[in-house]
Amino acid sequence: MKKNSYLEMKQKHSKIINDFPFAWAFSDKQFKEGMEKLCLKETDTDKVVSIPGGGFIRKTDIKAMEKMFSDMDKEQWESINSDTTGRGFIFEMFSYELANHEYIISYDVKPTLEALGISEEDLKNNKNLLFGLKLASKYELYPELSSNNLAAKINYFLENYDTYEYLDNLEIGETKDEVISKIEKELQNPNSIKNVIAFLQNAKSEMDKNNISKTIVSELIDDLNNLSSEIEKDTNKKKPLESKNKSSKNRKKSGKDLDIGL
Repeated sequence: MKKNSYLEMKQKHSKIINDFPFAWAFSDKQFKEGMEKLCLKETDTDKVVSIPGGGFIRKTDIKAMEKMFSDMDKEQWESINSDTTGRGFIFEMFSYELANHEYIISYDVKPTLEALGISEEDLKNNKNLLFGLKLASKYELYPELSSNNLAAKINYFLENYDTYEYLDNLEIGETKDEVISKIEKELQNPNSIKNVIAFLQNAKSEMDKNNISKTIVSELIDDLNNLSSEIEKDTNKKKPLESKNKSSKNRKKSGKDLDIGL
């Protein structure tokens, strides 16, 4: 399974934050315990400073805290800038945070952008960043695209590419699961795969270069080419075995004809 580089970075950052000497207090008792955690007396209030969310730290740790968050922000932007397509770290980042901020319910990307410290200006100035956001938001709204079932993804595309034609081709009472099952059977045939690829390539050629669906079609074509290669490999593996079995049968038949007891 492919590792999620954004999730790995986030987990690393969470550990760093958890190890930092923060204290949190929502009652007098918690404040006393927090001061003890920071090796301070309850009366040493002049030695601490409040932070958002009900927390506080030692004044002597302010610079260390600022550096910690600055380093994290720097690492995130370095990872963003190293993603030259928007389909790697950027896509993983937005996919995770869109789900985390319930984009599928709100249709609002602002909470996600705020959590990541990304402005609208950043999106305008970085085409890969904007592309990754568009792609991730589409995948978040249509989970079929994230499915491991290639037939289901193809069905989703066909249904949304030309809805009227898709509905016209449905048999009376035919369900989506039945259509997907039919596509799965067709994908077992190399010639059918070639026909699907040709259809998708034609659809892709008609799309505007900035159309996010163009990327989705490209991924489907790649998946189909990989599937076709796998089928071809399996077929080539079976051929020597079939040839061997056929040769063995011929030898047995020849032996019997010569009446040598085989």
